[in-house]
Parts: sequence; C-alpha cells; structure tokens
Amino acid sequence: MPFAAALFASATPLSGQSATDAVQQVSGDLPDGGGSYRLAKPDRWNGVLILDLDFAARPDAPLYKRLHALGYAGAGTTRGQAGERGTAVDNQGRIARQLEALRLFTDKFGKPRRVISFGFSGAGGLALALLEAAPEHIDGSVAACIVTGSIAWFNSKLDAAFAAKTLIAPDNAALLLQNMPRDLTATARAWNDMLTAAQATPQGRARIALATALGQLPTWSSSTSPAPDPADLAGVQRAMFDTLASQFGAVLGGHVRVRRDFEESAGGPLSWNVGISYRGLFADADTTQRETIRKLYRAAGLDLDADLRRLDAAPRVSADPAAVRRADQLLGVTAKPRRPVLLFHTSGDWLAPPATLEAYTRRAPKALVRRALVEAPGHCSFSIAENIAAIRTVDQRIVDGRWPDTSPAAMNARAKAADDSPARFIAFPLRRFERAFYTGDTPPTR
Repeated sequence: MPFAAALFASATPLSGQSATDAVQQVSGDLPDGGGSYRLAKPDRWNGVLILDLDFAARPDAPLYKRLHALGYAGAGTTRGQAGERGTAVDNQGRIARQLEALRLFTDKFGKPRRVISFGFSGAGGLALALLEAAPEHIDGSVAACIVTGSIAWFNSKLDAAFAAKTLIAPDNAALLLQNMPRDLTATARAWNDMLTAAQATPQGRARIALATALGQLPTWSSSTSPAPDPADLAGVQRAMFDTLASQFGAVLGGHVRVRRDFEESAGGPLSWNVGISYRGLFADADTTQRETIRKLYRAAGLDLDADLRRLDAAPRVSADPAAVRRADQLLGVTAKPRRPVLLFHTSGDWLAPPATLEAYTRRAPKALVRRALVEAPGHCSFSIAENIAAIRTVDQRIVDGRWPDTSPAAMNARAKAADDSPARFIAFPLRRFERAFYTGDTPPTR
C-alpha cells in the first residue's frame, strides 16, 4: 500500500481536544511515528484552512493567534521525529503527513471552503511542493523565505565557498566543500578562522566581497546591524563579510550543517561547478556589488581579471549523479504549479537568498505566480501584518480567479488593514538566478 494511503487507512483516534479563546483545538500523534499533528478551528471560522508544516510545533505562535481572531483555521504536523536523520529533507513523507492532517481536520470540523498551504523556510518549501504535488487538495500557497530548488541553492552556495577558498586559502584542507562530517565543529571553525583573518587585510576584504557576489548572496543580511550607507565602502564590505560568514556556522548555515543533512538524505555530494564560468557569473552579478568589488580591488592593489581567470582555471568540483537524482526525488520542484502561489521573501535573507525566486518565476505559468518582497534583513523576519497580507492576497486570487494588485503600495495597505505591526513591502527586481535546476535536469559529471 502506498505510504499516503497507509496513513489515511490507519489514522489514530483524535485526542487532546480543548477550547481556548473560542478556538477548538485537537492534537495527537501521527500513526507512522513521524511526529504529531494539531488542528485548530475558531468558532467564527471563515471557511479557510491554513495548512502549515510547523503548525503543530508552534501552538502559541502570535501569528496564528491573530489569524484565528480573523477567522482562519489551522492544521499541520511537526517536521518529523526528533533526531531522525534526513527528516529535514524528505518532502515526500511530509506531503503525505500534511494530507493526513487535512483529512483529520475535515473529519472533525468539516470540509474547508479553501485550503492554503503556508510555511516558513523548510515548511515554506513543503508548502510549494504540496501545491505542486496535490493540486486537488490545495487551492493556493504562500511559500515564505524558501529556495525554489535545493540543488540549485546548494550550487550557488558552492560558488561562494569555492571562490573564497580558491582565492584566499586554496591549500587549507579543513575548508570542506562537500562530504561534511557528522561533527561540524572543526569545519565551521576553519571557515570562520579563515574569513576572520582575511577580513583583516585589504586583499582579503576584496576577495570576500567577490565570493559573496558570485554566490548571489545579499549584501545586507544581519538583523543586528543597520543597513550600510551605499556611499560607505567599508560599511558595505563589512555587511558582505557578515553575509558570507553566516554561511559557515555549525548550528545553522547554508554550506555546513544544512549541506550535511542534505548529503545524508541524498547519499552523497549534490553540488557541482563543472562548466561554470566565474567571469560570466561576475558579469551577471548585482550591479552595486560589482561596483563595490571593483573599488575594493583597486584599493587593495589586486587584479580582478586575474582572480577571475584563477577561478576559471581552478580544478572543478563534481556531484554524485545518484545523489542528485535522490535529492531531486526528495526535494525537486517542477516550477509548473496548477494553483496560485505567492513567493514571499525578505530582501536580506542570508540563508535562502531571494535570487533563487527568479528561477521559479522564469519557468512557471505567469498567471499563477507572484512575488512579494519585504525590506528586512535575516531569514523569515516578517511581521504579523506582512504574513496576513500575503495570505489574504492568495485567498483573494483563489476566490476571484485573478490576482489582486500585488504592488508594494497595495501589499502595504493590505498589511496595515490586518495588524498594527510593520508593513515593509518594496519593489525588488531580481537578476537572473544563474544556477537554476528543475526536476528531471541532469548535472554534468566532469
């Protein structure tokens, strides 16, 4: 019996029912042992269900308290059993569990008028995958602070790490690019020590800025530092250093811990730079970052063209084709949704750079996809008002069959009408994402 069918056939009895603030709540364990579920319906339900992978793990989330007050119901599961290897990247299992949560909600409270898949980060990626995989169950999606294709994401992370290592410390064997160990302490320390030392020299600062741009990472991403003045060359470079350094933490980082988890699930390295021209990546990089890098190189007495030639001549990194296929099976997106989706992002997301969104909108049907970006540093740092504006935008698209105004002014007005927290939607044109990779694509091997 297929996994999803097995879940549907063996659901455990509902438990833990309570009523708090006129919201009926139900929780319990999933029958496959993969975590727990939670359901919540306000007494004055508007008929809309928000299906969120993280809903069960955040029973006191201020966002959902506000959503329930506005009439929205919620349902979802936890991400998986604590300590389960690979749980972070198995979207297929999670899709089945989310559909089980939807079934349980329907059995208990009745069929929703509309179901919106929603989530942040990994849960946002699941919301998008769920929309693609089960359009008969999902009416629309808000996919927040996500990467639209994990293989492409790791390729761009590899570009930044490869450039930094090649130009700054090519002989340092501790600076791993692939095959991350279980204990990441030494690896994270080696990257941090190398970048900190490089930041102390004009040459290192120039090369750190170049590596940041080649990975299509944002300039300003630190929530503990103000946005740098564009005229302050040192301040802009320091912001780029903060962004690059954030990639290499042992606790959470796009190149170290998350890469290890993905490699474990995929069964091997899933990134490559075979056939990549770093001169070409620089030519297509953010215009402001390119100008910053040229100024830093001149100040350091370095030859930018020589460094780009050095990168293009350096030995390449290959992926394991079987690991790519496995990761594609677990996490790939088709960029061919059959229901409307809003890609919702902050401008300064260091973990999931907004550049990846361009790849999805480039391929997806234009009538079904919109982007909305908020001016803020950090990962998933949205206000309650901004989240509700995103949800209401998709809900209106479902009801009307056409998108409402999604300009920054309209989104900010929608946010201000929903809550008194910040409304910071901005116009944010995206450059072409250089490492697009879609389900079924084949990587070069050498």
